Amino acid sequence: MKSVPLAARVYADLDNERPARHIVGLTQTDTVRRFDGSTQTVGNGDYLYLYMDCGDGEYCISAGIVIASPFPTRPYKWCCVLDEDICYWQDD
Repeated sequence: MKSVPLAARVYADLDNERPARHIVGLTQTDTVRRFDGSTQTVGNGDYLYLYMDCGDGEYCISAGIVIASPFPTRPYKWCCVLDEDICYWQDD
């Protein structure tokens, strides 16, 4: 997983937007923001590599499959089922 560069990852708030242990809320729309600031359209079944900036050149990273939000009371349209543990990555 660490071999996937940050530039190929999309942002997810892995700390605050986890309504379930292995599910992270992604977006209220059909787009997510990539590390380089560009946007990417997402849909059911897409496989995403995720990152979250922890400050000081450190990141939390993970990956998973996009699903429609199973949480009707949450503001997400899309979520991601994590299929890898969240790891820390320090940018060199």
